[in-house]
Amino acid sequence: VHVVFFIFTPPYFFNYYKACMGNPGYIPGPVVDKSNFSDFINSGLAPQSFCSTCLIWKPLRSKHCRVCNRCVALFDHHCPWVNNCIGALNFKHFYYFICLTFMMEVTVAAVAVFAVYSSPEWAAYSGDSLLQAAVFIFTHETWVCANMCYAGFFALSTSGLAMTLTKSVLTNTTTNESINWPRYSYLRDARGQYFNPFDVAPAKNLESMLF
Repeated sequence: VHVVFFIFTPPYFFNYYKACMGNPGYIPGPVVDKSNFSDFINSGLAPQSFCSTCLIWKPLRSKHCRVCNRCVALFDHHCPWVNNCIGALNFKHFYYFICLTFMMEVTVAAVAVFAVYSSPEWAAYSGDSLLQAAVFIFTHETWVCANMCYAGFFALSTSGLAMTLTKSVLTNTTTNESINWPRYSYLRDARGQYFNPFDVAPAKNLESMLF
């Protein structure tokens, strides 16, 4: 167990730091002077790809974040847990951070289960009822059981996010695109159905998103 945490802890905190503090892919600007913005709008040259807040042209797959008040390249979502946007420059760090969190929580839960079942108290237990067994375990191994429940709960919740992000990686999509694809013309075919032009193959998608 100590070896596992010794191996996981440095990359865990490194990726957490990069996800929190790293530049998610803010698009530099502005490209239009605010004093001339009204003339720019009236000229009819301001399509939907132009951000009227940042005064910049938004590249494909970018989005303006209302929380950060900045346009982010390859915008995925704004994560309140790391208090930062997740985009082109920090998505891989966020993904690694979530996966490492899940692995560490599973390790804690597994070790707690092993500790309970290998304890002398459990070996001497002879009850038949599942409820009696649960009460017995929590009475004699309270701290271990508390850690098992804590780690198990967060492992389950983190697993959902990890699976969602893994699907995004393998299909070369973002969370924003998965939810709002009807709003983006580049994600619709001639019949108006979902079509992802960036989805090449799982291996190439993985390389594109994480390396």
